[in-house]
Amino acid sequence: MKKQQYDSDSWDEYGDYVERENFKNATLVRKIFSWHSFKFVIKLIVHLAIIGLIGLLLFRLFTNEPTSAMNAMLRTPENVKAYSENNGNLTVLQQKLSYYNDSSGRFTLYEVRYIVETEELQFTVRYNNSTTEALRKTRPGEDISDTPFVFVLEDNNGNLYTSYNSVKFKRTLYQYERVSFHIPNMLVSELKLNELINYPTPEIDNYVYIYKGPMVGVPGDDLITKIYFSAYYEKDVNFDSAPFTSGIVVYSNTTEMSRYDYKNELNGSVSDNIKQINVTETK
Repeated sequence: MKKQQYDSDSWDEYGDYVERENFKNATLVRKIFSWHSFKFVIKLIVHLAIIGLIGLLLFRLFTNEPTSAMNAMLRTPENVKAYSENNGNLTVLQQKLSYYNDSSGRFTLYEVRYIVETEELQFTVRYNNSTTEALRKTRPGEDISDTPFVFVLEDNNGNLYTSYNSVKFKRTLYQYERVSFHIPNMLVSELKLNELINYPTPEIDNYVYIYKGPMVGVPGDDLITKIYFSAYYEKDVNFDSAPFTSGIVVYSNTTEMSRYDYKNELNGSVSDNIKQINVTETK
C-alpha cells in the first residue's frame, strides 16, 4: 500500500490543531502558563504597541501646528485705532518663505503678515518644552519659567527691533506666542539712481533694478531687504553675543507678498492678555 505523503503545511496545520486541543483540555493553571497563552500575550503586546505608536504619531501630527486662534491677527492699540479711522479697511499683506525654522529645529515661525497702515509685522513663534529643558540643563539651580525667551528682529542694515506686543498660548508639548513688531518703512520701494543720470524712479511693487548699464538703480542705504528673527534667554540678553537661536528669515523683499483676508480678526477691542515687551540688555 502506498504511503500517504504530507507536506510541511499539512504538518503545521496538524500541529496547530493538536496544540489547540491540548489547550482546551488543560487545567486553568496549565492554560495560564502554556505556550499558547504566552504567544497570545506576546501578539497582544505587539499589536498594542503598534496601535500606540500610530496613535502617538497621529497625535503629534495633529497637535504640532498652531490653531487658527494662535495664528489670528493681534489687535494692538495701534491697529484698533487705524481700523476705526479707516472704517475697517486696512491693507494686510502676507508672505510665505521656504523655511521658517532655525537649523536646530528649536524655533519655528508661522503666518507672517504685515499691516501697511500701522507698519506692524506679525507672526507666531513656536518652541518645544524640551527647548526650555535644554536651557535649564545649562543653568542648574536657576529659576527658569516655562516661557523664558524674548524675541528681537534685525534688518539687513543692522537696525534692531526690540519692542513688540505679545499674546502667549500653550498646546500639548509646545509654547506659542503671537507677536507684533513695528517696522517703519519696511515696504519703501524707492531706488537711488547712479550719479551719472538724474532721473525719477517710478513707484514699484517689488524691489528690482529698473535700469541697466550706466543708469542701473542701486538700493538706498536704508532699504530693508531682509529681516532676521532671534530669540534670547530673558535673563541673558547681549546684542553683541550669540543669541539662543538666530538665522530665521522672517521677511525677504525678493519674495512676493499677497493680500490677506483678515475678515473679522481686526474688528473689536485690543486682544485679551496682550502684553508690551521691551527687550533690553542684561548685565
